[in-house]
Amino acid sequence: MARLDDDTAVTATSDDDAYTATLSPDWAIWGPMGGYIAAVALRAAGAACRRARPASFSAQFHGVADFAPIELRTRLLRTTRVATSVEVDIVQNDKSVLRATVWGVDELDGVEHHTAIRPAMGSPLDYPTIDERFAQQAVNKRSGYPFWDRLQQRPLDWVDDWDNTPPGDPTADSWNRFVDAETFDDAWTDACRLLIVNDIYAWVAVGPAHRGSDTMQRFYAPTIELTTRFVGDARDSAWLFCHAEAPAAANGIVVHRGEVWTESGQLDALGGSTLLSRPLAQQPT
Repeated sequence: MARLDDDTAVTATSDDDAYTATLSPDWAIWGPMGGYIAAVALRAAGAACRRARPASFSAQFHGVADFAPIELRTRLLRTTRVATSVEVDIVQNDKSVLRATVWGVDELDGVEHHTAIRPAMGSPLDYPTIDERFAQQAVNKRSGYPFWDRLQQRPLDWVDDWDNTPPGDPTADSWNRFVDAETFDDAWTDACRLLIVNDIYAWVAVGPAHRGSDTMQRFYAPTIELTTRFVGDARDSAWLFCHAEAPAAANGIVVHRGEVWTESGQLDALGGSTLLSRPLAQQPT
């Protein structure tokens, strides 16, 4: 069984600023899932800056990677007594795959408040899993991509008859649990869970706005930019709740914002992404 900590691990090279890793096909969604590649970059940033935890992650995707070794080149951009900014370049076969800028911080005392309004949600087990939903319909519409076996999803809203249901708001709400290992002691590794969950619901949130049409079957949308800000600590929460919105899409661009919450009702991460919407016939194979 694939494990997120093992599959995002990086190995230092003889060059103090460089690391290597191998992308696992267990995280495939037609190619390596974008949030998974971002998670590998996050691990390299943590190794390079040696701070206690990540504070923010921002990346642009430059190309589709293969399930093969990658090189991660890091560069410290700014170091203070309590925080470090580090740049991470992922390169494969001399081609850029991703460039990220990450802030790592020490454990700090500072102002604290939490006024975010928690989305309306029950506990995770109040909702059937996606596989259970399909079983109720006596159909199997799951894609064959291995990534979906890494995550147990319990969506709040479900539409059985997609083709004959009116369009709705472009949002998605779901509980999520990684099946390989629920949480991780290391803060950088555990933050990979939040990064991946923030990424995957961007395109899912688009869907409800196009119910009753074949739009979602005619287009796909790779992520070209992903940002996540880590404001809390989710290491005590196996289940992560994601609320995602895709409020605007035009000219081949989809914009998304997302929130990741813990079981205790704390907002632990927020961010968003930009997707490049393209006809499905142009999807790489």
